[in-house]
Amino acid sequence: MIKLISIEISKLVRRKKFLIGVVLLFILSIFITFLGINFQKKNGNTEGIIKHQKNYIKTLKEECKINSGNGEYSDIDSAYKIIIEDSQKEIEHLENMLDENIPNKDRLKMKVDYCEERKKRYSLSSSMVEHYNGEILKSQYYIDNNIPYDFKEGINALDQLIYNIIPKIGQLGLLIIVAVMTADIVAGENKPATIKFMLVKPIKRWKIIFSKFIAAVLSINLIILVLELLMFIVIGLIYGFGDMSLPNIVGTTYESIPPYLIRELKQIVIPIVGSSYLISNGMFLLQILILQFLVVTATIAFSFLFSTICNDSNTALVLPIIFIVATQWINIIKSAPDKGNPVPPSVLNKMLPFIFTSYCDESIIIGNKINELLGITFVNLNFSIIVLLGWISICYIISHIIFIKKDITA
Repeated sequence: MIKLISIEISKLVRRKKFLIGVVLLFILSIFITFLGINFQKKNGNTEGIIKHQKNYIKTLKEECKINSGNGEYSDIDSAYKIIIEDSQKEIEHLENMLDENIPNKDRLKMKVDYCEERKKRYSLSSSMVEHYNGEILKSQYYIDNNIPYDFKEGINALDQLIYNIIPKIGQLGLLIIVAVMTADIVAGENKPATIKFMLVKPIKRWKIIFSKFIAAVLSINLIILVLELLMFIVIGLIYGFGDMSLPNIVGTTYESIPPYLIRELKQIVIPIVGSSYLISNGMFLLQILILQFLVVTATIAFSFLFSTICNDSNTALVLPIIFIVATQWINIIKSAPDKGNPVPPSVLNKMLPFIFTSYCDESIIIGNKINELLGITFVNLNFSIIVLLGWISICYIISHIIFIKKDITA
């Protein structure tokens, strides 16, 4: 069996579609890495946030033409004034965080105090309260363990890998590229009659189909991992690798809002206050890689099914891509609800978590953010793993049965 798998790997990596997929993955990885670093330099660091807040205040003042000296405000102007004052407090807080004359530990304590004050300020918003709870948990961890905090929020390879490279590759074409690489693994051997030739040999059919599937799973996942590792090393050598032991906020659970309160609160689900907790960056990355492996393997199994069913490799390529594009497009639409007029989750919102393409951004799965985006409450890491394993098992079993019973020699 091992020899058969190695033969299938050797055949797969020489296929034209597979090589095209590798090139596309490489280009996509470089493109996303460049965009992520560029964004972090301009907007993602603390100085960028301060600049953005100042521009925001300037825009608000221009829009409502506030004259801070006359003391007369309309209701709208008064609301703008409150927003501006909050933004100015945020700027003041961030500037204090950048003041290196203040010891790092003291700045962390100042951040905890600021978050506590913000919690009281937004006490009616569970989302804001839980957000600041998470920041307090994180800051307290640094204080308790005497770890210096990077208040500049600079670039490092680990953050880029976790929050940019892996999730963005998934969102911007990974599954489509995987479908391209898998499309003709079975269907592509019909015309040259390779499978017919193999069946003449004393090799059981289940070994043939199983070896092809395992070859695809190992080859494609390994190439993705190698490319991500390459990006990680390049960024790390330039900007630093980051620290695997530092904390990350995850696990927020959500509860539904009664329908009659949805329009008033302008939310469909709210986080349960106190549900978030910390895990290390290393554990966070491990969970992301596990999910990535499963979603890629589910895509392979799905495309493999069509490659087994279809005699033509082009048909085996087009059909999975149509499904992937359509479901990802629906997911994007449903993950961006109208915040001004939210409505209870539709049947489609509740169905999307059962489709493997919903898990291409692993970071929002581990943090359970997907629940807030879709207006649901039941998705977590364990649920995601079960769904993906289900897709892998069902698609492969159907492929297996079809291949065993298919009259290939006819």
